[in-house]
Amino acid sequence: MHIISPEREPLTRKEPCSAWGIKSVVQDILPWIEDNLDNERIRVSTVTRKSGYGHSHFQRVFRKQTGYNLAEYIRTRRLIRAAQSLLFTDKDIMQIAFDNGFTSQQTFSRTFRKYLNVPPATFRKRHARRAQQPRNSVIFAWRCLSGAEQRRFTC
Repeated sequence: MHIISPEREPLTRKEPCSAWGIKSVVQDILPWIEDNLDNERIRVSTVTRKSGYGHSHFQRVFRKQTGYNLAEYIRTRRLIRAAQSLLFTDKDIMQIAFDNGFTSQQTFSRTFRKYLNVPPATFRKRHARRAQQPRNSVIFAWRCLSGAEQRRFTC
């Protein structure tokens, strides 16, 4: 899965060049998405336009490569970054929401609760002690968000 650290896979002879070309575009666009997660205007249409491929085609290939549809990937990455900020900074929840591309604290809280089944403030309080231990913050936030490859669960 390319959620945490996207790495380019080598070209194999079994794959036609055109398939590798779009695979390469998906791999190249992941860092661009990561760099633009704080932009509330990043949308699926923005990413597909940046890719240079048709909307439906790019989404289909993106899902095949990452296991997530594009909108879900963007939302998940934003939530992982927000969870990291909740655990490892003292920023206001509203500031964390804006820093991660959410248009309001209400939208952020609703989305956060939908995916983690707890509001952001409760998440911060519940995991504060565990977060103080030295760990890889991305891995910790990812596990809280996804569990054992589950999309939604109670953390």
